[in-house]
Amino acid sequence: MTHRDNGTVLLFVTAALLAGCAGLEDPEEGELLGEAEGELLGVNGLNPNALSPSVLTLPVRSPIALSLPALSSNPLDPSSLASSALTALRDLAWTGDVSRGLLRYTVECALTASQSFSYTWTNLLGTVRNETYWGLLGLAPAWSTQPLSAQGQEWVSACLASRINWYGASVTISARSPNPTQLRTTSAEQSEYPMLEGAFWGDVFASPPRAFACYHAPNVAHSRSLLRDCATGHPAPITGVPQDCGVVHVVGSCADHCSSSPASQGVLYTSCAADPGGAWTSRVITIYLP
Repeated sequence: MTHRDNGTVLLFVTAALLAGCAGLEDPEEGELLGEAEGELLGVNGLNPNALSPSVLTLPVRSPIALSLPALSSNPLDPSSLASSALTALRDLAWTGDVSRGLLRYTVECALTASQSFSYTWTNLLGTVRNETYWGLLGLAPAWSTQPLSAQGQEWVSACLASRINWYGASVTISARSPNPTQLRTTSAEQSEYPMLEGAFWGDVFASPPRAFACYHAPNVAHSRSLLRDCATGHPAPITGVPQDCGVVHVVGSCADHCSSSPASQGVLYTSCAADPGGAWTSRVITIYLP
């Protein structure tokens, strides 16, 4: 793990729609994109989303794909990874691209902007690729030196679920929570991202993985206009009935599944439950859109 000075990192960017799916891009383009995002997004709640809806269940279909449960049982450090994880990251098939993309998003969710994860792999041309993924949101920074805690699993899960995109499009979102403090926002971000989308929570490190989303009903059309269908449910082509977003189960309106509190950052969902009589969790991330 390496560290960098975060003093020059900008704390704010305007919304951007970038075509493409993280983890499936050309390796060189992916490195440049990662560097640019790291410099622009900084240490508050702004982050891009472009994870495929199926990426979190990929190990079920491909035993050589990166397994999040296996990843969480060791420190998030190249020297501590299980051999199966390194094999997945160095895989030359398309599953290797997906595994590398998933790891990059996981690192961004878990580690701070001064922490990173570096490793090497060799592509089909025999070129050694030096990969470095910088942290961003810092939801589980201790994972760099020890196995991921149960609370860390839920925070990283909520983050990953919020970054899944039905279309594979990268849309900058504002992730907020009263706790942890690193997801508290600036007034500039609140001004540029005023539209409440909904909330995400769950545990994608469980077997089977589980993740949930709810929507703010008045803003459903706005969310879909920005290619954000995973909180609202993607409309079926013929019936228009909302569909789940891969592993993310859309439970309905946040008003029916979450408690909330007004704050200077806007309305924040403080705890949610997938079912009225089910277990509640406070590891919830509220998403705002431009």
